[in-house]
Amino acid sequence: MRGITFRVSPAMLVFNCVWSITGDLGSVRLPPETRNLFLSGPVIPRDETAWHLAGRDFDLRFRAWGFTFYLRRPPRYGRWVA
Repeated sequence: MRGITFRVSPAMLVFNCVWSITGDLGSVRLPPETRNLFLSGPVIPRDETAWHLAGRDFDLRFRAWGFTFYLRRPPRYGRWVA
């Protein structure tokens, strides 16, 4: 068996100047469980970018100028065994 060591940290994305929000909210479960975040359009500097955020019981599409990435705690080592 082989193991892989990696660092993991809770993180948060904060989108800047969000507009044109569309999609479905199947239910409001807290905390929301995000499964995928896709870039669904071209990246144009200083212009709008289209995003697709999919999760458990929700599917949202929106436009934003960008995002800021925050680490909420320092990274810690994790281990995965194959």
